[in-house]
Amino acid sequence: MNHELRELKFSADCQKFHLAMLPAEQTPEVHGYFRELTGEISCVVPLPVEIWGLSELGLLLSPSRAKLPDAPDSSASPAIIVQIFLLYSPRMLLPGHSTLLPDGDHIGLDTAVPEPLLSLHKWSASIAEQVLFALDREEESNLILSPISSQPPG
Repeated sequence: MNHELRELKFSADCQKFHLAMLPAEQTPEVHGYFRELTGEISCVVPLPVEIWGLSELGLLLSPSRAKLPDAPDSSASPAIIVQIFLLYSPRMLLPGHSTLLPDGDHIGLDTAVPEPLLSLHKWSASIAEQVLFALDREEESNLILSPISSQPPG
């Protein structure tokens, strides 16, 4: 299994946000929240504790399709791939990913990656659910999503 960092290239229509968490309790509806994506979403996320000397990481949510394990037919359902990236220049993807599925009780994980990456991917899936919830139901969310301009300062 290849555990090397890969350079991240954002799609032209990628929505970019900086995420801040309010000190409120997470609403129960967030767990398992899912909606189909039409394009990529990138978020700069503050970490609850410093990891590897980092206080923030990036999350990339990408639309995908997946075959559900319990589905009676063989058609693919909407899914969301959640990847973690370092905020250095160039942006580098960490090995592994998590997958959000329409059945909110299940999250797909790339179990080929070792700890602590595996736990980090579990955490990123939970944050991704919160991001989707905040985009759809901002007034009920405990997140603040501030858009990041794609244009260079000038």
